[in-house]
Amino acid sequence: MTAVSRSTDSTNVNSVFADNTTGDISAGDTRTQYSNIRDSAPFWFDDVATTIAAAATTSLGTTSTRFINLTGSTTITSFGSTSNSFAFVRFDSTPTLTHNSTAINLPTSTNIVAAAGDTMFAVSGSTGVWKVHNYNRATDIPLNIALNALGNTTPAASTFPYFPTSTTASAAVITPFALSLLDDINSASARATIGVGLGTGDLVAANNLSDVANSNTARQNLAAFTRTSSAVVTCTNQVAVDFTGLPASTFRIELMMMDLSTNGSSNPVVLVGSSGGFKTSGYLGTIVSISGTASAWNHGAGFGVASNIVSTTVLQGTMVLDLLDSTNHLWTMAGTLGGSNAAFLFHAGGAVSLGAPITQIRIIANAVDQFDSGKVNVRYYHP
Repeated sequence: MTAVSRSTDSTNVNSVFADNTTGDISAGDTRTQYSNIRDSAPFWFDDVATTIAAAATTSLGTTSTRFINLTGSTTITSFGSTSNSFAFVRFDSTPTLTHNSTAINLPTSTNIVAAAGDTMFAVSGSTGVWKVHNYNRATDIPLNIALNALGNTTPAASTFPYFPTSTTASAAVITPFALSLLDDINSASARATIGVGLGTGDLVAANNLSDVANSNTARQNLAAFTRTSSAVVTCTNQVAVDFTGLPASTFRIELMMMDLSTNGSSNPVVLVGSSGGFKTSGYLGTIVSISGTASAWNHGAGFGVASNIVSTTVLQGTMVLDLLDSTNHLWTMAGTLGGSNAAFLFHAGGAVSLGAPITQIRIIANAVDQFDSGKVNVRYYHP
């Protein structure tokens, strides 16, 4: 820069460079005066930064310039107590800036570990508390954890970002079919895209839509119900075993029996019940016993599980109840049980009108007998 001669333009030079009233103006004197942002006191923008070392108290407001080059890696807990000041800072090392609402307010309200090349703009208020308004990483990665995680994720076609942990992000592939679901505004639109309607649907085991490739896969993986198993009951001298708490929306019940026996000759039966109690009459249908020859009996006070049993009879099998009419609470029953102590088979079919939703089911040994061994459990299905 060519020096400006005071003799050729003394009026303007004296006005602009009021601190140099005698000599010519050189490159080292190129400062332009502005009004202070907060209190109109004069300050200077300098073309040369002041270098200071990081310390526990690193005074930003007492340097001769507002541009500061900060060296060293000592942890900083204060920027000093100078009020109504500001500083542009560039870091040459890795000091830790300690967040404190009464000393240094940082953008993330958490400590920041600086890196070489990072920059920040800080302003002190009337009480001398400093606030960092802008902190810029040399890598351009944001300070915010979520944005930082996303910034470290490489974008790719047909992917979407997600967070596998609380501090990292990744990209998952989204299929064309999955994309076709994203613009569906409600469940009806989604069902139309998939190609399914309302109802109980097929009883499928899978319920995983994370990797569907087409509507066929979606229909296979979309379970239209919840399947719940009760706790297995081991029979040890119970007259009856009850399973309660079934949802009123239950539409299918499976009663499973293994190694079930009684200590007498009374025929066990199954009762269904609502919140008002168990139904003890009006069970329609027949149970057939096949053992060399066939014989049959009608249900009545309960769905028959077996007939003509003795204390040594051991039963294996399942009884299934399905909801026929949800308005009138009509149920059908089908069951098949076989004996493991001898060669015989029981087939049962029936129906019952309960008048209210089934919320409990009971298997009872009947009369004075007890279940003395075996296991029973209930599995039920509901929306």
